[in-house]
Amino acid sequence: MTDVRYKSINVTKLRLDLNNPRYPKTGDQTEAFNQMIKSRKSEILKIARDIVDHGLNGSTFPIVYQTPGGECIVKDGNRRVTALKAIWNPSNIKGDDGLKRQFEILKQKSDGGPDKVLCAIYLDEGKADHWTEHNHLGSIGGIGKQEWEPEMKKRYRMYRTGMPDATMEMYDLGVMEMNDFEGLKTAPHITTIERLIGFKSFREELGFDVIDRRIHIKVPREDFVRDWKFIFEQLGNKDINVDTVKTSDKTIKWMKEAKEKAEARGKEIFSSIKAAESIPLTVNRPVETVEDAPEPDKPPTKPQPMPTTQRRNTLIPKFCNMSIGQTRINNLYSELKSANVSNLVNMSAISLRVFLELSLDHYMSNNPDVLVSEGKKAYLNHRLQAVSDDLLLRGRISKNAHDALRKACTADAYHMEITTELHQYVHNPFMNPDTRSIKDLWDNLEHFIKAIWSNGQ
Repeated sequence: MTDVRYKSINVTKLRLDLNNPRYPKTGDQTEAFNQMIKSRKSEILKIARDIVDHGLNGSTFPIVYQTPGGECIVKDGNRRVTALKAIWNPSNIKGDDGLKRQFEILKQKSDGGPDKVLCAIYLDEGKADHWTEHNHLGSIGGIGKQEWEPEMKKRYRMYRTGMPDATMEMYDLGVMEMNDFEGLKTAPHITTIERLIGFKSFREELGFDVIDRRIHIKVPREDFVRDWKFIFEQLGNKDINVDTVKTSDKTIKWMKEAKEKAEARGKEIFSSIKAAESIPLTVNRPVETVEDAPEPDKPPTKPQPMPTTQRRNTLIPKFCNMSIGQTRINNLYSELKSANVSNLVNMSAISLRVFLELSLDHYMSNNPDVLVSEGKKAYLNHRLQAVSDDLLLRGRISKNAHDALRKACTADAYHMEITTELHQYVHNPFMNPDTRSIKDLWDNLEHFIKAIWSNGQ
């Protein structure tokens, strides 16, 4: 006889676990619901959005203990159940009208949301607790759930998105050169490699750039491989720890000391002459056969170089491709990508302001957990900062890109250089835009706007 049975239970009949140590203590279900909402507001709102967008997870069920009296107490899945209860009846949310409105929108979007949820039901509370522990106490010596290591997380993202990853490219190069960690105490930590790659001074010292999420080297390949193999070995043998490379300055200090020690032993590291142009470290295409190679009298056509900011004649570069699923905003994008900015400089400046503002508002309407207080919604820079914070949280922009946008803020909390300039172009008759300035504005915003439209919605 099995210990568990599976049954769909009405959301309103599921009871939150008042004895769960992870959540606030209370003896009342209504109070427990609101304490859960208050203490885990951001998490529960994100869970609710995910349920509305993708449905309930068919591989994981709430674990429920059914008491002799017939009560169904949620042992595992209290946040999911709270999110479902909030979607089903937003009016139960007390003291947060803004959050209540977000759940009302989600309820409308999902036609009321799921009214039932399939649960794993145990009549023995000890059994329900046993399997709840399996989900939350780590690997438990191998029998519980095991969280993926950073390497596996990155490989899975690469598999799902089809996008390369510079950190994994460097990691795999080290693994290959060290014959699958031969002679190393342990595998180097992915997060430490990622930290190193993030330091501009380290990239310059080693002679490489990160372009389109791939490694491009500016030194002879054999020298780059030699230097990286040395560093990878140091990482694996714990000669470099997190504190050694905690900052850019510490990293460069270590590299200088390592170079001096190597020279004393008659070896050479970190001394390559930098090449003029960078080339990919690895090639993601098959090598051409002799039959497929171009004939000597028909040399391959060289790719056209990307025009510099100063020389391009459109505000948005022609090579900047985005998929925008909103008709009006897509039309603005197409016009800014095709219109001659020198001939239509005022139109371009004003349209850029409109394009940015509509993109932000569209993103916020599709992501209701990006909240800006009512008093600040009128200020473009507050919406810009709220969206940039959310994109960073979702991993759609880098920390560097986020910080660069933040640095555009002035000392005045209600102004940002970028948004103030765009505002002046619209409202100040004495503020005349010039082509180079507004093209620079676009260059500073491009990575951010592409992240907003990265899913086309």
